[in-house]
Parts: sequence; C-alpha cells; structure tokens
Amino acid sequence: MTEPTDQTRILLIDDSPVFSAVMSEYLNRFFTCQSITDQVHLEKRIRDFNPDLILLDVYMPFMNGIDLLRLFKKNFPQTKIIILSSSDETRNKALQLGALKFLVKPIRAQKLKEEIDEVLKS
Repeated sequence: MTEPTDQTRILLIDDSPVFSAVMSEYLNRFFTCQSITDQVHLEKRIRDFNPDLILLDVYMPFMNGIDLLRLFKKNFPQTKIIILSSSDETRNKALQLGALKFLVKPIRAQKLKEEIDEVLKS
C-alpha cells in the first residue's frame, strides 16, 4: 500500500497537449507529475522518471495504449497503471492486461485525483 504524497511520481501519457497540460498542472498540486505527448525516447523517459503510477491514453497516433500497457506490464511490472480513454470499448482488455482502473474521458480533474488516490492506496 502506498500513501499518496507530493513525492508520488505520476506520468501522464496522452497525445492531447491541452489535456496533458491541464491535468499535469492540476496533479502537480498534489504529486510530482510529468506528461508525455509523443513516443520520443518513451521507455528511457519512463526509466529516468520511475513513476509510481502511469495514466495512459488508449488512442494515440504513435502507438495503441493497449500495446503500451502490455509493454509496460512486461518492463515495469511494479508500476500501477490507470487507462484513460474517450471510448469504453477496450475496458475489458485493459483490465485483463493489468490496468487497475479504466476511466472514460472527459473526466474532471478532481475526479481523476480521487481515482488516483484510490489506486495508490490499494
């Protein structure tokens, strides 16, 4: 069980610069949050940041979030992952592959923070 603190590292991977900026700014009030909007050096950036939690979008132009989920669960098995998606169609697959939550966008920043707290405490 991990108690959320301002030292908790969260990585937001989403191709929308606006969504990423807004959510990162909000989440940085409570955690240490970084965002990635492209695939450039993705694995290295994850290793360097060593997040406690990844917020992962499903639909991105550079790679499908479900494929990334598989990769992350293989290479970073200790990292908790919450899937964010504008569609509910991949929910079952994401949860089967190890995502701890599947949240449908749009989502209010406060609601996302509550879901993060719940996952980090589990």
